[in-house]
Amino acid sequence: MLYEKTNSLSAKLEAAILVGDSKMVEHIVTEVEKSEGKAAALKLVNEAPAAEGQKRRHGPLEAAISGNRLKNAKQLMYFGADITDNVVNAALAIKNLDDKREALNLLRENGLTDARIRSSASALLSSGAVNDKGILRSAVQELQRKS
Repeated sequence: MLYEKTNSLSAKLEAAILVGDSKMVEHIVTEVEKSEGKAAALKLVNEAPAAEGQKRRHGPLEAAISGNRLKNAKQLMYFGADITDNVVNAALAIKNLDDKREALNLLRENGLTDARIRSSASALLSSGAVNDKGILRSAVQELQRKS
């Protein structure tokens, strides 16, 4: 593979993302975080190319790192085409909210339709991107009642 022939971590990360090797992506980011710290890992991810199907190139992986969930980076990458940055960031933001209506409004403000919120919720919950599953689940149930 291309990323096995280079010594540059950023080039390896770029190649791994382009070929869709989420295990290698996770490995590279983990190695950078161990050797240079979380800030360096985030910087490397910020400079990575777009993975196909993602609005922003690093959203799900960045969320995995900033949420201290490197072990879930692989799962989040698999959901990359379905869970955009806005969904992940909104879900991470609502995890501490008690009011499910406020949570729904936050998701809607991030440009998500009710159908999009429902379809993304199960992937978010199963990926471990959200600590407080009850808040997101309540918000989605509220949407289903309205539909």
